[in-house]
Amino acid sequence: MKFTHLVISVFFLSLIGIIGLIGYSSIQAQNAPERWISLNPGSWTDDTQMYTKLLGPKDGTPVLLIHGAWGTGESDFGDFSRELANAGYRIILPDLRGYGKSSSPERIFTAGYLNQDAEDMATLIRAVSPKKPVIVMGYSDGGETGLLLTAHHPELVAGSVLWGTSGKITKELIDTFSSTIPKSGDPLWQIAGDDGWKDWGDTLIERHGEKSFNSAIFTYPSAVQAIYDKGGAIISDEDIAKIARPVFLTYGVKDEYNPTAEVEALAKKIPVSQVTVKKIENSGHKLQTEQPSALLTILKELTQKIQ
Repeated sequence: MKFTHLVISVFFLSLIGIIGLIGYSSIQAQNAPERWISLNPGSWTDDTQMYTKLLGPKDGTPVLLIHGAWGTGESDFGDFSRELANAGYRIILPDLRGYGKSSSPERIFTAGYLNQDAEDMATLIRAVSPKKPVIVMGYSDGGETGLLLTAHHPELVAGSVLWGTSGKITKELIDTFSSTIPKSGDPLWQIAGDDGWKDWGDTLIERHGEKSFNSAIFTYPSAVQAIYDKGGAIISDEDIAKIARPVFLTYGVKDEYNPTAEVEALAKKIPVSQVTVKKIENSGHKLQTEQPSALLTILKELTQKIQ
C-alpha cells in the first residue's frame, strides 16, 4: 500500500514538474529579452539601432524571422514566434530599419532597400548568434530579404524557409499599389482621415510613428516601382545559382502577389540540390497566420535536414 502511495506521489510530482516546465517555457516566450543592435558601429552619421526580441531557450536552434513591408516583428509574427519558441527554437525577432521600435533617421526607400535589409540582417546575426548559423524564415519582403541573405552570406545561414516570395517585383504587386496606395504628395489626412484609410493609417502611425509612416507610405511604392521598371528582378540569376544552403521555397496557392508560376520559375533557378518547393493549399500570402502548423512542420523538416 505504501509503495502504491509512493508511486502515485512520484507520478503527480513529475506531472506537476512537467506542467511547470511547459508554463515556464511559455512565460519565457512572452517575457522575451530585448536588445538594440547598432547597424553602423562607429559611424558619426548613421547611428541606427535595430530593436530585437530574443525568445525561447538559449541553446535552441536559432531562427531569424524577417517581417514584411510596413510590419514589425510582433505584428507579422507575434503568435507564430511564440509558438516556435515554445517548440524549442531560439527566435530572433527584429524590427527592420525604419520600422517599429528600431531607432533610425527617417528612412527613404530606394531600389536597393532589400539589399540594405539583407546586410542589416547579416550584422544582426553576427551580433546575436556569432558562433552558430541561423535558419532564416522570411515573409513577403522579408522572404526576398532572406533570399538575398542566403545567397550572399552562406557563412551565416544554415538554411531558409521563405514564403510570399518570388525573387522579383510582380505585375500583381504593382497593380495593387496603383489601385490602393496614395501617390507621393497626397496629404496625410487622405490616408489616415475619414475617407476609408483611417483604420489602416492609424494602425501604421501607432506602429511606426507619424514621421516613419509618412516616409514609408510615400517612398516605399516608388522604390518598388523603380525595381519593376528595371525588369523586376530583386536578385540576379547569377546570385541565385550560387545559393549553397537549403531553401524551402513555400507558397500559398492563393497568394495574390506572387502567382504560382513566378514562384516555380524562381525554384528552377535555385540549384536543384538546395531547393525544396512546398505548396500550401487553401492559403494566400500570409502563411504564418493562415497555416502556422504547416510552417512549423516545414521548419522541423529543414532542421532535421541540416543537422
